[in-house]
Amino acid sequence: IFLTHTSFPSLVRQTTGMRAPKGVPLLVASLPLLTSDTKGQFAQCAAGAFDASFRQIGANLKATGAQGVVIRLGWEANIGSGSHPWGVDGPDQVANYVQCWRHAALALKAGGPGILVEWTNAKKTANTAFHVLDLYPGDDVVDLWGVHYYDTGPEKSTQAIWDKYYTMTFNGGPWGLGTWLAAAQQHGKKLALSEYAVWQQDGQTATAALDYTRRAAAL
Repeated sequence: IFLTHTSFPSLVRQTTGMRAPKGVPLLVASLPLLTSDTKGQFAQCAAGAFDASFRQIGANLKATGAQGVVIRLGWEANIGSGSHPWGVDGPDQVANYVQCWRHAALALKAGGPGILVEWTNAKKTANTAFHVLDLYPGDDVVDLWGVHYYDTGPEKSTQAIWDKYYTMTFNGGPWGLGTWLAAAQQHGKKLALSEYAVWQQDGQTATAALDYTRRAAAL
């Protein structure tokens, strides 16, 4: 489920009384790190200003009845605030972003013991002013890594193109799916392919798109 980011009170309301369908083994929730009315307020978050909301959200999601809960906290921060209120735009925000994420994760876990929290990024960090791995909140608060890997830039329509980009890096950080997997494994974490999709354009065939899906699923 994706939770909207209007405000923290709205996030609490969205999750209050939420119930998972009977027998659901895993509830995966994409949860904003900051909201539209708190955009860029990493320092306030790092000081604990939103801890109470995160604790309540954690408790609410834990109470859904799902056998397990994974929270994808503040996904794609590495693509900037033009896409998300919690996006990081420059190196001056990195330290407070990290502490904000840590505060939020610890509060979620305090409210909902047993919840797993995932640190998720877009595959490429185009902003060369900082390195994506500098945003890492730490092994003690991150349970899973995640990456969004859409079949674009370019479409991985052949094995040769897939192989070329699998180990690709950019600005000293991971870009290819293989480099993201290796980075996660270096920290003893599993990597989730949290969002992906295929593109059928520029003459790409449906078979080539299916091959991309098969390659991704084989990891």
